[in-house]
Amino acid sequence: MPASFVNDYWTPDNQDAFYPAAFNNAGGTNVNNMQIQSRYLLDMSYLRIKNLTVGYTISKNVLDRVKINNLRVYVSLENFFTWDKLNGLPVDPEEVEGESIFNATNYNGGRTGVGTPTFKSASFGVQLNF
Repeated sequence: MPASFVNDYWTPDNQDAFYPAAFNNAGGTNVNNMQIQSRYLLDMSYLRIKNLTVGYTISKNVLDRVKINNLRVYVSLENFFTWDKLNGLPVDPEEVEGESIFNATNYNGGRTGVGTPTFKSASFGVQLNF
């Protein structure tokens, strides 16, 4: 469980907590913490750079000494940079189920971020021509 959930729930010593006190609702959906409310709605706006490739071609003057026609080095980053307003919550804004907690028939069935998260990947390469 994320530290943002575990460390900020209501206790008699932590009355300014963001999350309510934990209760065992025994599967019920209309008691204690399971009341329909809007306090925990998330701002899911975000900006993500899906792909960024940076490369550099080595100067022809340098390459003539080692008898190489062309040498280019590069790095490609996918999904490495995301700016959002989720304050460290482990939620991927692109993986939203799309159901509303205000619809009593699907309450808590449409949790945010239930899909497979978007993976980050990095590729490094060299293009070499003789």
